[in-house]
Amino acid sequence: MLSFAAMTAYSFVLGHAEKSELFRAGDGLTRSRPRDLNMQYAMLAREASRLARRWSLHMIDHITFGVSDMQRSATFYDRAFAPLGVTMLFEVPPEHTGGVRVRGYGERRPWFWIAEADATRGKLHVALSAANRTAVDAFHWEALAAGGRDNGAPGLRVHYHPDYYGAFVLDPDGNNIEAVCHEPG
Repeated sequence: MLSFAAMTAYSFVLGHAEKSELFRAGDGLTRSRPRDLNMQYAMLAREASRLARRWSLHMIDHITFGVSDMQRSATFYDRAFAPLGVTMLFEVPPEHTGGVRVRGYGERRPWFWIAEADATRGKLHVALSAANRTAVDAFHWEALAAGGRDNGAPGLRVHYHPDYYGAFVLDPDGNNIEAVCHEPG
């Protein structure tokens, strides 16, 4: 049975099959070969990531979560996200938020928001797509330099698929932030 992540990637690529070189090339990708599911997932994840970058598609429009210390979190995210091409784009004026400090990060528009109110508690895991493994390594380095705590050094995670290269860091509030690349090394 396909994992949720594999089904999501598969659905995404199937939904864009008419635009995808992977499907036009007729490379034999099928749903009927269980022994090859990891390789199929790797191909699907790479294709979904490539298409999402090309068409600037996102399944989630934006996410906001609370942080306990805006300055500490801003320093962390400013540095950790820079290697991924994600920067702070907007600070909401306090008069529009009831005095709460809010910052938005993204590439062209903010999609990742932090607010200095009601710090999020419990398990939160956010994974950002990286263009290559060097960007994953740089994310990890910058996140640690900005005060993050290591939660998984950069490296292959072949239990997801053979080309899954990720790094995990806990932000100042303990949220698990990941950078991942699905491209072969």
